Amino acid sequence: MARQRIGDLLLDGPAAVAEGDADLSAAQTLPRAFGDEAPDIGEGVIVIPDISGYTGLVSSQELVHAHEVVTRLMKAIMHEGWEMMQVSKLIGDAVLMYCPRHEEVELGDLQRSVVRQIRAVYQAFVDERDRTFQDRRICACPGCQQAPDLELKFVVHWGEFAVYHIEPFQELMGREVIVPFRLLKNQLEGDRYVLMTGEFMDLDPAIRADLDGTGVESYAHLGDVEIGWFDPAA
Repeated sequence: MARQRIGDLLLDGPAAVAEGDADLSAAQTLPRAFGDEAPDIGEGVIVIPDISGYTGLVSSQELVHAHEVVTRLMKAIMHEGWEMMQVSKLIGDAVLMYCPRHEEVELGDLQRSVVRQIRAVYQAFVDERDRTFQDRRICACPGCQQAPDLELKFVVHWGEFAVYHIEPFQELMGREVIVPFRLLKNQLEGDRYVLMTGEFMDLDPAIRADLDGTGVESYAHLGDVEIGWFDPAA
């Protein structure tokens, strides 16, 4: 799969997530409007970094300043720390990213690499958040003053999906793409965490010993989803 050129992506765009219990068989029969190229279908990692507190920020009166703050943070999330992840698209305060499986990379090594990259991206987010606030600290508008309150959470999943190449985006389709989006709404407390599904944890089950907790989330059409989580700042 070709690497997405992150710099060409827009900072806004509609979510195009399959509904219900759509599966890959449906994805393979989508109309030609989804692109002239046949989709790439295979297993891989799906990661969604999501800014916590974004809604309150963009709802402030100073939308221009709020947009500037969020734009700087989103660029840091996309550009810093990743090694193998590719960007599908931006969806408001979140980034849909993926890494197709590489046969030469052991799954356990892939899992550990993704976790390490997430920690690096989180630190890049914090550094940029602090720089942004320092640059704008003399501004009293809510859009600037609330910048230090922003946090970052991640949802990580492993599964099979189809990638449709629709410039400038790589559109992901399939049931496994729905899972991480649903998990953005969960029962965890706090605005900063890395939430992983059982499928991702199973790449190397030893990771469970290092987690802050495990549990189960339940969703219509998906059923029970095993999860585990840890603090990326710890």
